Amino acid sequence: MSSVADHGDSSTPVVPNMAIGSDVWPGLSKLSEECGELIQVIGKIAAYPDSPHPDGSDLRQRLMEEMADVAAAIEFVQITNWEAFNPTAFTDRRRLKLGRFLRWHKDEQGRAAS
Repeated sequence: MSSVADHGDSSTPVVPNMAIGSDVWPGLSKLSEECGELIQVIGKIAAYPDSPHPDGSDLRQRLMEEMADVAAAIEFVQITNWEAFNPTAFTDRRRLKLGRFLRWHKDEQGRAAS
């Protein structure tokens, strides 16, 4: 699928908003697509946590690949939309959430052990 749209009689193709190459939120549509692919793999793992998926794919490998694709898409959106991001606020928020997730994980493991 091309990220360039042909708008009728114009001889110059126009890149749709939010597509890679756009002047308006470049990469946001790619980030959405990659997040959707990650969600699909997570859903398959939820359905088959301890057994192979019927399609024969290695879900751990696919999870790693889709997580890497999402990370790359996030970084692309940050780079190409830098004026919309406050790098310090972004890093602070990421660290805050990661710390919270790690605390929740530790708390849940403690409850499971008792």
